Amino acid sequence: MSRRRSTSSSHIHTNQNPCVNYQNDPNIRSTSEIYKQAYQSLMNIECHHVGTHQNTASMNSPIRRPYSSSENDVSELEDFEHDPNTKTIQKNPLELSGYRKASAKCSSNECDLLLFVKNSYSFSILYDEKNWPQSILDLTYTRPSTLSIPPQLSLIIKNVSLSIDFADFTNEIKASYPNVRNVIRMKHKNQLNIKLVKLEFSEPGQRDEILNRGKIFVHFLTYDVEGYLAPARVLICSKCMGLGHFRKQCKQTQDTCKKCGQTYDDVNNHTSTCTHLQCIHCQGNHMSNDMKCPKVKQFRADLTKFLLSPAIQANRQRNYLNLNSTNFPPLNSAQRHTTFNHNPNSNHWSPNTGSTNSIINKIDTLVNSMNQVNVMLDKMVNKNHELDQFMKDKKINDEIISKTNRQINQ
Repeated sequence: MSRRRSTSSSHIHTNQNPCVNYQNDPNIRSTSEIYKQAYQSLMNIECHHVGTHQNTASMNSPIRRPYSSSENDVSELEDFEHDPNTKTIQKNPLELSGYRKASAKCSSNECDLLLFVKNSYSFSILYDEKNWPQSILDLTYTRPSTLSIPPQLSLIIKNVSLSIDFADFTNEIKASYPNVRNVIRMKHKNQLNIKLVKLEFSEPGQRDEILNRGKIFVHFLTYDVEGYLAPARVLICSKCMGLGHFRKQCKQTQDTCKKCGQTYDDVNNHTSTCTHLQCIHCQGNHMSNDMKCPKVKQFRADLTKFLLSPAIQANRQRNYLNLNSTNFPPLNSAQRHTTFNHNPNSNHWSPNTGSTNSIINKIDTLVNSMNQVNVMLDKMVNKNHELDQFMKDKKINDEIISKTNRQINQ
C-alpha cells in the first residue's frame, strides 16, 4: 500500500535497511508516534534527548536535513505529537510493519513513502482519507488518487448470470453493503465476461461476515461466495534476469542485458545500443523480463499450484473417508447363509461362502435368458418393419391396379 509524501524542507537520507519495523517498540502506541518514528528513521535522526539532532552525513552534505543550531530549539518531531491535525487519528489502532522510500521519480526536496501494514484493518484506516491529517510536521503531502484494494479485502461471488443487468446488480450490493467500494465482473484471458464477480471492501468487517456465512443475498437470490486469491506475481531479478529473487539477493557480479542476455560491466551503456533480442530463459525473440515468455508463464503456473497445494491438500483430508472395522462392523449371520467378512487390509467386503457360486450361476443364467429375449425382440422388430414395408408396397400396387381398371373401363 503506497502513500506519497511530498516534503518541502530537504532531500531524504537513504536508509540502508529498506524495511524498518516499528511495532517492536512498546513505546509506539498511536498513529502519531508511528509517523514520528517513520519520519525520524527517514531523516536518520536520533532524538533520545530533546533538541539533539544526530546525522551521519557531513554538515555541508546536500542530503543532510537543515536544522536550527539552537540547543533549546524544539524539534519538528516533537511538534508532530502536538499537531492538532494528527490527533484526529490517534485513536485508530494502526499497525505498521515497515516502510520503503524512494526519490527517483520525485522533485527536489521530495520523496515517495511506501507503508507496509500488518493487517487489513490497518489498511482500511489508511484507505479512508478522513483518517489522514492535513499536514505532517507542517509539511504537505499527497496520496495516490486511486488506491488498489488488496486481496485480503476482496471476495468472489460465484455463478452470477451473464444476462442480468449488472448496473442494478452493483447498485443493489452497494445499497445492502455500504463498505463495498468496487463490484467487478471478472473476465477470462480472451477478455470475455465470466460468471464470477469480485467485490472489494474498504474495511474487513462486512467481508469477513459474508465469508463466514458463505452466502450473499442480492435481488432475492442467494449466491455462494469464497475468498479472492490474487494471481501469483513472478519476481524477475533486474541484475541477472533470473526468476524468483530480487536484485539485492542476486549473487551475480555483472549485470545481464535484458535484450540480448549477455553480461556486461556497464549494462546501461550497452543497452542503449543493443538491438539483438534473445530471451535467456527460452531463447525466444523477446526481452528476458517479458511476462509473456513461455518459461515465465510456466514458472507462474508452478508457483500458483504450490500456493494452492495446502488448500487442496486440506480439502482432500476433509473429503477422505477412512473405513475401519469399528465404524463398519461385519453383519451377523443369524438368518442368512451368505455372510461377508471385512478384510482389514482393504477397503472392500469379500465373500467367503460356497453359496455365492450358485447365486453367480443363477445370475449368469438370467443374463443369458435376457440376451435371448433381446435377440427375439430384435427379430420381431425386423419382421414388423418388413410387414410395414409390404403393406406400403401393396397399397401402391392396389392404387396402380385401380387406376388401370378405370382406364380400361373408359
